[in-house]
Amino acid sequence: MGGLDAGKAFREYLVARGLDEKAVDQQVEAVRRMEAQLQSQVPGWFLEDLNHTSGQELVDGLIDRGENTMENLLALVRYAKVIDNRELFVAIFICSMVTKSWITSFKVGRCCWGRPPGWHF
Repeated sequence: MGGLDAGKAFREYLVARGLDEKAVDQQVEAVRRMEAQLQSQVPGWFLEDLNHTSGQELVDGLIDRGENTMENLLALVRYAKVIDNRELFVAIFICSMVTKSWITSFKVGRCCWGRPPGWHF
C-alpha cells in the first residue's frame, strides 16, 4: 500500500467497522494486489495517486480480468475513504452500485437500463 501509515490506518478502519481478522486480512490483501497491478503498469504510482479517470481505468482492468467482485470493490472503496481520495472513492462507489444493481436486475430478469458507457461485461 501507499505507505506503512496508510496500510495501518486501513487495517484500523476495518477493525473499527467490526470486521473479523480474516475479513480484514482479505481486504488488505485485495488492496495490495490492486496496487501491485497498478505499479506493474505505472511504476511508482500508488492508489493515492489516482483521480476519477485513472480510477475508472483501474476498475476497467478489474472487469477485464474478472476481478470486479463486490468484495474487491468494497475493499477499494473503503481504502479510498481511508486515504481520503474522493475522486477514486466516487469512481469505485459508482461502479459498485451499478454492478450490484445490474446483477440484481439481471438475476430477477429486470434489466432497467442498458450498459453504462465504458462498461465491459
